[in-house]
Amino acid sequence: MNFNTKSKIITNKFFKTIVVLYFIATTLMSNLCAQIGGNNTYEFLNLNSDARIAAMGGTFISVIDNDLSTGLQNPALLQKQLNNKITLAATDYLTDIKYGSIGYARHYNKTGTFAASLKYVNYGDFTQTDEFASILGNFDAAEYAMQISYGAPFQGDSAFTYGFALKGIYSKLADYTSTGLAADAGVSYTNTARLITMSLLVKHVGVQLKKYTSGAKEKLPVEVQFGISKRLGKAPFRFNLNINNMQQWDITYPNGSSTQETDPQTGEVIEKKNSFFTKAIRHCVPGIELLLSKNFHIRAAYNFQRRNELGVQTSMKAVGFNFGLGIKLSKFNFSYARSIYHLAGATNHFTVAFDMDDFYRKK
Repeated sequence: MNFNTKSKIITNKFFKTIVVLYFIATTLMSNLCAQIGGNNTYEFLNLNSDARIAAMGGTFISVIDNDLSTGLQNPALLQKQLNNKITLAATDYLTDIKYGSIGYARHYNKTGTFAASLKYVNYGDFTQTDEFASILGNFDAAEYAMQISYGAPFQGDSAFTYGFALKGIYSKLADYTSTGLAADAGVSYTNTARLITMSLLVKHVGVQLKKYTSGAKEKLPVEVQFGISKRLGKAPFRFNLNINNMQQWDITYPNGSSTQETDPQTGEVIEKKNSFFTKAIRHCVPGIELLLSKNFHIRAAYNFQRRNELGVQTSMKAVGFNFGLGIKLSKFNFSYARSIYHLAGATNHFTVAFDMDDFYRKK
């Protein structure tokens, strides 16, 4: 069997698996997902503190290299080259909210690659008052997610990989606490000859174990994502496209800052219907990496949904744009990103990663 025939067989197998997984995921989640935001608990799970992922628009699930952050986002990207890698990330979020993560990976030749990570969000301290604005004291709020991940190739074929992640969730909002359990599942295919990687990821499928109050259990922010990346063979560019929220076609949300049109005769508001293109483009996050050398990268991406939902129509400026860079100094990889959410503010992301073997490797 020649290389082209084998590549076609593997590619067909990959797409069949994607179709099956997507069908199962969307069927199971059809009753779990109604709207994208505002109706779910543990929304902090969608926050990505890593600078590289932030620079690529907040989603980056289809590149396999020596960066542990991609493997923590999509367990199917966990590979043996991530053995003994550690990553630390921190974000200066809006309104003084702080969040970050820490992760570590370990590879076992006969089993696969495991990773452990912790994500946290600290919302800060708040003044507690009653309905008459009398100060009663202070309270704080924070959320945590402990994740165990596993990734391996299918049947010894390194081109076709899969992975799973299990998350334990703890949330404390003032005197209210909640716990939950969630899981991710992903598959990935890499064509080394064409420098293409494709991935499908199902995120945050789970349940709220302990409720904040005596009411009904809340839903988790379940999501299906597809990503594809292509690196040019003779130029230092890698293009990336992520398609988010595949479990729901129409993710448009009315922008309150837009001008409403009214019927001149009846005075009623004319409802604007979104076109097919408007609905489709909101799922897309295109990005690019400029790989100037092994030690210096420049990154940028554009998030259509973020711009359409958070931009002010009279002055959109750079809302939705993300950019960053990565540089290696000695044994450490440093990354920085800036994501522009709104005219009123942007976020700054910082990441440092290193290989434990570099400190113990014999010269």
